[in-house]
Amino acid sequence: MSYKYRYTNIPSVLQGDVPEWESRSYLSDRKGQCDFHHIFGQTKYNRKLSEQYGFWVWLTREEHMKLHGTPEGIQFGITLKQECQQIFELNHSREMWMRLFKKSYL
Repeated sequence: MSYKYRYTNIPSVLQGDVPEWESRSYLSDRKGQCDFHHIFGQTKYNRKLSEQYGFWVWLTREEHMKLHGTPEGIQFGITLKQECQQIFELNHSREMWMRLFKKSYL
């Protein structure tokens, strides 16, 4: 079954088709109220790409805040981007990735 998520109806490529009411943090596996985190979210264009390709995860509010404000969080964000690029390149070319995202994380 496919769910409608907060911003998209495309499931997360990293967490699968998990509805918000059953969400668990991708980082800690904690269950409960989780935030929808766009892995590529710096611009409206990147957020739309994240939604289109399923590049998003559930994170607790605390983890989400740390992701945006600490060196460890920034590194975790890069790791998420690398995982998404690897998945994308299973079915698409690196050239297509570069046309869409403008930067390689691998």
